[in-house]
Amino acid sequence: MLRLARLACLAGAFALAGPAFSQTVSQVTPTAAAVGSTLTIDGTGFGTAKPKVQLVDGATGKKYSLKVVDSTDTKIHATITKAVEGHLQLQVLVKGAAAPANSPANISIERPLVTSLSTSSAEPNAPLTVFGDFFGIKPGTVLINGQKAKVVSWVMNEIHLLMPKKLPNGFFKLAVDNKLGVDDDATIHVTGSALKLGKAGLKMTLDGVSFPAKFTPSGSTPTLHVIGGSNGSNPAKLVLIKFPYDATVQDPQVTIPVDPAFALFFTFTQTSKFNIKNPMDPNNTASTWFAQPGSFTFTVVSESGGQIQADFDGTLVRQAGSVGNPTIHAKGSVIVDL
Repeated sequence: MLRLARLACLAGAFALAGPAFSQTVSQVTPTAAAVGSTLTIDGTGFGTAKPKVQLVDGATGKKYSLKVVDSTDTKIHATITKAVEGHLQLQVLVKGAAAPANSPANISIERPLVTSLSTSSAEPNAPLTVFGDFFGIKPGTVLINGQKAKVVSWVMNEIHLLMPKKLPNGFFKLAVDNKLGVDDDATIHVTGSALKLGKAGLKMTLDGVSFPAKFTPSGSTPTLHVIGGSNGSNPAKLVLIKFPYDATVQDPQVTIPVDPAFALFFTFTQTSKFNIKNPMDPNNTASTWFAQPGSFTFTVVSESGGQIQADFDGTLVRQAGSVGNPTIHAKGSVIVDL
């Protein structure tokens, strides 16, 4: 009886003290990864049983378990199956150990990175390959001009896709989204399309104030006559744009100096939003602003379906003898029928 009691005491003491397992992590590669990446974890004391590996988000405390592919006492291969973008702490938990072993450096979970495209220009529905890294192993979404491309295959560093079918000609953003993050820095030039760009018209702000206008062509292209206001015969505001584009010599994505081919003509009213009323004759005075030399440009971004689209941005300077603000910042885009 005494012997049994002594054995029981020893067993209880051993249970309280716990096993003397101890593990360390000396190195993890790679330190930049994505969902689907397999990490190699070097260290000691991992034991013979498969350990638990997890990533810990220090900001939220949330833990993401990795899938352990194989392990030895000194090396573990584990695949990231779920994570969030950012710097996470990797931990190895050996069964029976008092505490987990932390990696010596954080693991950076990266958003997609596009490094190149198989071609700089492509037609609608044509094949395209996107090269890069951190795409993940599960197919995400590729958007071109906001339209979904058909994904043919998707691996960590390469995406094969078909361009969207309904794209006009032009230079458009290509965005790779794997739900962990987005890379939208790449640009693809769409060619060979007969699709129209949209309804001819103008979108513009003057000193940050939206300028709603209806569009009517005036004379031969490339001149536009744009009238704003509810009554075209007695307009509140009038804009004349001399569009500096010659389809026979210019190519899309050309930035064109406008000096001084851009002019704004206003017929003021008391309700003008632009603080440029003539205090002496607020109803019948017209003033003119011309593009400031060297500051105003049109960038032709697309030519498709018999139309041109251009973005413009620059400073307009008040003509001598006119009244109102000395300068106006004009910014916007225009679609023109050729």
